[in-house]
Amino acid sequence: MPNGQLGWYPKMVFRFVDQLEAMLTYSRCVMVIRADLHINGYTDKNKVLAIFWRRLGKKLKRKYAALEIGYLWVREYEKAENKKQHYHLMVMVSKELIHYSGTVTTMIIDVWQGITGTQAHIPKNCYYTVKRDDRASFIEPVKRMCYLAKSRGKGYRPPQTKDFGSSKVKRLN
Repeated sequence: MPNGQLGWYPKMVFRFVDQLEAMLTYSRCVMVIRADLHINGYTDKNKVLAIFWRRLGKKLKRKYAALEIGYLWVREYEKAENKKQHYHLMVMVSKELIHYSGTVTTMIIDVWQGITGTQAHIPKNCYYTVKRDDRASFIEPVKRMCYLAKSRGKGYRPPQTKDFGSSKVKRLN
């Protein structure tokens, strides 16, 4: 069955879990942070997101040199009234290096504002702690990722433009 016919895209969830497991080879405890990035209007490319990841990565690495950064983003565009193109993010960092989600969410807001002039949205209950030896700690962030992988809002783009992307964190072992 092709992606999306199930009402969601399993590949997005599998990629998220793969990156989360890779992050856990660098740190015993990973913080997963959720954010939404809105833009004014529509773009047929994701160039603004490439700029965002590059700037956010530089800002985080300036403060935490040894930090490995994992992420997954999903592009959505809904045609309903007042709905615009936007991105959902799941950002993964070592909880051993960064203890508070506010450190990362503040950087997300600042970087996005600097690039687009629009406000990033940080939802309530925006972060999860996932522990290497506690498979139950995966449940809530994976549930959240399943919502982002819904088929609604996907596919409104040129064929060469992606609906989602992720980091390429390699496992240590």
